[in-house]
Amino acid sequence: MLSLSLHDINDNPQANVSTLMHELVHFMQRDLPLPSDLLETELEAYIVDFRVSHELGVKAPSDSFNASAQKELKKGFEPFMELLSAQYGEDALLWKTRSRAYEARLRSVLQRSSSKLKSLQTKRADKNRVLEQMRNMGQSESELDAYRDDALLPLDAAVKKLERALEWARKDLAILADPETRRQARAYARSVIRRARAFQKVFARD
Repeated sequence: MLSLSLHDINDNPQANVSTLMHELVHFMQRDLPLPSDLLETELEAYIVDFRVSHELGVKAPSDSFNASAQKELKKGFEPFMELLSAQYGEDALLWKTRSRAYEARLRSVLQRSSSKLKSLQTKRADKNRVLEQMRNMGQSESELDAYRDDALLPLDAAVKKLERALEWARKDLAILADPETRRQARAYARSVIRRARAFQKVFARD
């Protein structure tokens, strides 16, 4: 979800264009066979972000991450990548090699989330039995609704969150395990690196 400050929109609308472009890049990346948390997808979005800001003549606030990142990009591609890697430390990085550490993290997510999901499903079944007992005892609909809101809705939200985590981990592991989708992801990553290096040279000259 993207939110923009109404004050910024009214006061300096141009400053929001690069942010919108950054998020649009992420939206377009969703159709590519890429891991969910890939450093090169952030790199591509920031390069588009900075290019738009540069062409519009808009400067990032001095205390913002963008200002720090642009300062490092002026120095060179490697300093910028070091800053980006520190900011997104758990993301996969595919342009040089297969990201074994990321795959290990995904497997850990699968194990932990599966265990937690089973525990929550057991708790939810217990709460449902209590709800049924309350209904059989003739408690009012308002009392049943209150119990449902307090006891079941938080569990439902937690279950959905874990199911999303499991879906994400399985999808990413499948991408990295399949030779063809892994090749496509690495080709994309190398392409982003090439474009980012080319932009850095132009950016550093101005």
